[in-house]
Amino acid sequence: MEEPVSSLVSRLPRLVDYLALVEFDKERLADDNIGAGIVTQRFPRVDRDDNAFPPSLAAVSRPQEWRLTNEKRPALYHVEILTDLSGNHQYACFLEVQEKCTSSDVIDIESAPSILYKPKIFLLVSRHSFFRLFAVCLHKIATAHCHGDNAAAEVMMATLLEGVPLRVDIPVSFTLGDARLSVRAAANRMVPVSDGCVALLARSLGIHGLILCMRAVLSEQKVLLVSSYMRMLSAASWAINSLLYPFEYSFTQITILPSHLLEYLESPTPFLMGIMREAFDPGEISETVMVDLDTGRISIPGGVSIPSLPEKFEQPLATGLQAVMYPELRVIDMVSPPPIAPQRDETVTDSLIRAAFVRFYADILEGYRNALLLVRVYPHPHIDFHHAAFLGFRTINRHAFTESLLNSHLFQLFVASRGLPFRPCDTFDQEISRSTRTYSEGLNRQDDLKELADEIYQNERQDDLLWHSRLLQKTTSDPLAVPEQFDENRRQRIGGVDEGLKGRGKEWRTGGNDHFFPIDELSANLRFHAIPDTSKPQCRIVPNTPFAARMPINEELLTKQKKVSRREKI
Repeated sequence: MEEPVSSLVSRLPRLVDYLALVEFDKERLADDNIGAGIVTQRFPRVDRDDNAFPPSLAAVSRPQEWRLTNEKRPALYHVEILTDLSGNHQYACFLEVQEKCTSSDVIDIESAPSILYKPKIFLLVSRHSFFRLFAVCLHKIATAHCHGDNAAAEVMMATLLEGVPLRVDIPVSFTLGDARLSVRAAANRMVPVSDGCVALLARSLGIHGLILCMRAVLSEQKVLLVSSYMRMLSAASWAINSLLYPFEYSFTQITILPSHLLEYLESPTPFLMGIMREAFDPGEISETVMVDLDTGRISIPGGVSIPSLPEKFEQPLATGLQAVMYPELRVIDMVSPPPIAPQRDETVTDSLIRAAFVRFYADILEGYRNALLLVRVYPHPHIDFHHAAFLGFRTINRHAFTESLLNSHLFQLFVASRGLPFRPCDTFDQEISRSTRTYSEGLNRQDDLKELADEIYQNERQDDLLWHSRLLQKTTSDPLAVPEQFDENRRQRIGGVDEGLKGRGKEWRTGGNDHFFPIDELSANLRFHAIPDTSKPQCRIVPNTPFAARMPINEELLTKQKKVSRREKI
């Protein structure tokens, strides 16, 4: 008997976990027209079994104060990176629009201006970092709601919540309003999807600034990102996470710190936070590396020491970044230079920059698996890393940066998550296990870098159909523009989404009209294909390369470490 399509689709990863609406809480409005936000509606209303609704989203939904204003502002969009107790990431996307206030929203009506506006935020929570796609989805939902067409908004919300089963092998196409969009899950979920954020950060900081910023993060310093733009802070925060791969940032991370939580900057532990320039006071911050994303300036306090990179590793990294960001320098001295290739897409540039950092990490950690000590006497295997043996096999000797990296919490998590010999493998495992590599010829190294960048690009490549939206093809200066005025006569509470979710492929009613949940249409092309469980990569033996095949051995230091190991055994 053939298994129902709805049962097969339910096993695939969801695109969106929750949708919510954050509105101005008039019960907490003060005399100076400053209040707070509150989640008035969320879908689904009940927490999912595998992922609970993140608490306190209203507190971070708007970095500025919740204030009534007499000026209508354009729609704003930003992203917050959420981390649960297990270290897993979720992403909250916020689209803010302005709504006219009613008489009940104002305390002193007589002294208030004739027209006041209050913020209203549409919220999306997902475990996938498709930030540009989510901006389009929230825009279309907000536009339908502002026009008073709640039936269309409910259909789009139900589609996002249950009607888009992500697949790895082929893009999944779905209809959202009058647009046809498509999305494909990352081929390997262990590799981050940068979505164009890394190129934006690299242009802002330059080569030296980008390397210095990553040195500060790798040495576990307190890092504060400063900008006048929320999208810049969102992109920079996620770009740093992408450039850290294969490491994972485990300390406190707040994409945009709200103005009422500035005391978090006094934390004694490392953190990575972003802050709006209007709420930034340099005099109140100490022992924190401040990265100005608008000017590219990085300020290091006197009491903070950031170790420099070993020259043998820094030079190849800087050369690789230069070839990506400034390709014209390769032929600038030629009398008759060849034609320059057309400007790359942001996703391709992202992949090349990330490939340079992955190669940098692979150069430092070559042969690290030979220094792992696996103890299986516990219910869960205990993995230890023999620092002295690793440095003895390598010719790095003692260097401040390598010592800091090998003793960091980032590396401890790296060993705990990647130390097992039989586990899912990813791009970094393949890169570090390559047996031969030529460093003397720059051209060969650049060719290897492009091959690695292509693997990263193919992992997150999306179909061009993603942006084929008739709505976005209209001549408008703001692709996320919302109607100038809400339709007050037709605007009402969204209420039919949960009923649509219960249908799961069946006919459901909203507002007196018949609608068909689009999951059957979306999965019609899946009937003739076997649907594997692509959310969990297959485990296999982790490839490794002996030290002797990769690099010369420091025999003298190795002999000393063998003597130390014998004494420890005794």
